Amino acid sequence: MSYNNSSYDWSCRGASSDDVAVMMSIRIYFGATLAFVVIGLVGNALSMLVFSSREMQGVSSNVYLLTLAASDSCYLVSVFLSKTLSTLRCWYFIESALDIVNRSDVSCVLLQYLSDLFSNYSTCVILAFTVERAVAVFQPMRYKELCTVGRARCVCALIALRLRAHFRHDRRQHRAVSRHVHRHLGRL
Repeated sequence: MSYNNSSYDWSCRGASSDDVAVMMSIRIYFGATLAFVVIGLVGNALSMLVFSSREMQGVSSNVYLLTLAASDSCYLVSVFLSKTLSTLRCWYFIESALDIVNRSDVSCVLLQYLSDLFSNYSTCVILAFTVERAVAVFQPMRYKELCTVGRARCVCALIALRLRAHFRHDRRQHRAVSRHVHRHLGRL
């Protein structure tokens, strides 16, 4: 494969190769990614059904688990959009101008922003859930007083607001880097 060709689509560089072993590893990566996304979405959907039922809503731990399932689902969708669809386009729709990741600064930055946001949100929710479990173990007499459903919802909302504020600042830096990369790739 010649990379000096001016018509070569640089966004497909990581999705194709003349080497059989490289293509096999790319196909395995693609298949595993697709399987993980589908299985993860099904599992998270089932978790959201269970944790959003009326019987489960009265426990503060379930607020964290429901939020975690929703956040992980959003992360999986962003991975699907950014990785899997780009690979499919490079394999089967090479001439298509429909590339939601690499053809637009907005979509490129937005997908990276959402992927980072939901990944970090899931991590913070796991941390909050762990703190709640630690309170249940080390302060069992005060657990019902300290760990309420309302507080769990507030903690999840505060985490979301804090991460959004943090990433709003980083988004400006992502935009500048994205413009630079697209200008540089346009000259190749």
